[in-house]
Amino acid sequence: GDVRRDGAPRLVLVSSQAAAGAAAAPNRPRTERDPPAPVGAYGASKRAAERLVEAEDAARTPWTIVRPSAVYGPRDPDFARVRQLAARGLAVTPHLADAWLSLVHVHDLARALARAASAPGAVGRAMFVAGDETVPWPAVYAAFAAAAGTRIRVAVDLPAWAVSLAGAAGDAWGALTGRTPLVTREKVRLGRPRYWVCSAAEARRVLGWTPRVTLADEAATVDR
Repeated sequence: GDVRRDGAPRLVLVSSQAAAGAAAAPNRPRTERDPPAPVGAYGASKRAAERLVEAEDAARTPWTIVRPSAVYGPRDPDFARVRQLAARGLAVTPHLADAWLSLVHVHDLARALARAASAPGAVGRAMFVAGDETVPWPAVYAAFAAAAGTRIRVAVDLPAWAVSLAGAAGDAWGALTGRTPLVTREKVRLGRPRYWVCSAAEARRVLGWTPRVTLADEAATVDR
């Protein structure tokens, strides 16, 4: 949550595209007009939170729901692993070589959330927040490889059975060690849809927000 410029409190719920669902094709991004189709337990929990907020009278309790696309940035463990592999000329996609996704840098997301807490037109709305780029996973690896001064020489797309096995092993390892593994059954479920693509046109219009950071910008930075 945050406070609007006029001092009145506003509830800003950070949801996820997983609460709304994936797109049907890369050129048909998910929009706010599409009925929600949550994916996995994560998506279902986010959608349940959205419903609780939507039940509130926006005139009495001003609220805004923000649904980020895939978020990346400094110290993100998933993208840090992609960076490390790409720097060695290796791309490993868990049955996702033909999958596309919308990306938003964490700094751009933070700016969008701040605007969601103050823009008068955002009250009572749920909006996707995504950057300009919609890319396939190989392009993500290629961007990090180029920033490291190399190119992808070996690309491995793991079969579905191997990904499922890794998810089960990750859950077992997490239960045994108390640590959060990179691969879990829930992440495998979230990875099954091919097109995690959404449109941020509504956020641009209502919030007056535009993304500033590109994938190439982040790839060129050194993890902090």
